Amino acid sequence: MFGLELWFIFAVLSAVVGGLGAFSNKIAAQRKYDTQLVLIINSLTTLAVFMPPALYLEGFSVLSTIFVGVVLLAGLVTSSSAFIKIQVLHYIDSAIFLPLFKVLGPLIVIFLGLIFFNESFTVVEWTGLLVSLSVPLLLISRIEHTRQNNLKLGLILVVICAITSAIAAGLQKYATDLQEAPFWIVTFIAVGILISSGIQYAFKNKNNVIASFREQYSHGVLMVASLRTIFAGGGFFLTLLAFIYGGPLGIVYTINSLYILLPIVLAIIFYGEHWNIRKAIAIILSVLALALLG
Repeated sequence: MFGLELWFIFAVLSAVVGGLGAFSNKIAAQRKYDTQLVLIINSLTTLAVFMPPALYLEGFSVLSTIFVGVVLLAGLVTSSSAFIKIQVLHYIDSAIFLPLFKVLGPLIVIFLGLIFFNESFTVVEWTGLLVSLSVPLLLISRIEHTRQNNLKLGLILVVICAITSAIAAGLQKYATDLQEAPFWIVTFIAVGILISSGIQYAFKNKNNVIASFREQYSHGVLMVASLRTIFAGGGFFLTLLAFIYGGPLGIVYTINSLYILLPIVLAIIFYGEHWNIRKAIAIILSVLALALLG
């Protein structure tokens, strides 16, 4: 359908690489690592990886006040979304969170693209919207109230996470329209995440921030943060390249959403998350919905 256009290749690669990054959220939640601390270290390692090529390959000449402002705002919103992504996994399983999140998110993004970027979608994509409505019905049942730690709170967080992620995606697309500088975009988003997470961490541990950091920091936290830098950061960079090479916001975001399969399978393999036919069908339908929407 799309051929082998460069933006399509980058979008598909972003889904594969980003899927491994998404699994790092499950590791952090399973090991009960402090969410803000993971994001602080993740942003620092991201700066170490992406700032040097930003300086060398893109330089300061591409920077403008509006560009930096938009990207910093995207970083603050992305930080909120990343925080919620880890928190929600304390309350519900990946097999519920990811399909719901990755159907709701694209729906919101498509409407953002329609309103702000003059994009449009076809009858086939409308069919995808209808198919996606069946996913929550399959994933949510009375028994899930007892199986999950807190189904109601988890579902509320899924909706909030979908909204913040959609807004972040819109800001990221707008940033690439302002300036084709993916290394700077990742760098400034990391700065936004560092500021937001740092403030949250300092407020939560206001009695003694340094002591809390020393107590909570471990090689495991560094490992998870580094995984997020390599895979989540790499997937995000590939998404930006897809935007730069002409990929529409709604289509790129929905293709990227296919990454849900990898962390769900890994969570079942490594953490024994619950699995049944209803959830398998729900995941298949969510992928079908995303394919139709894309």
